[in-house]
Amino acid sequence: MRTVSVLIVLAVLTSAVAADMTIVENGQPQATIVLGAEHSATDEWCAQELQTYIKKITGAELPILTDDQE
Repeated sequence: MRTVSVLIVLAVLTSAVAADMTIVENGQPQATIVLGAEHSATDEWCAQELQTYIKKITGAELPILTDDQE
């Protein structure tokens, strides 16, 4: 199950890069990881993994919020 989740995250990242989306610029986050208000534990794990690996790659930590937060 986790392998599938990681593959989905990688597919989303690949799509974001293909769309010329800036995730981090000059070491500063330019994006937010957003979870649904009623997310599962797996969703949260995936968001944390995404946050961890983006930080490892760029040095910037993207915030994780739910879609009911500003």
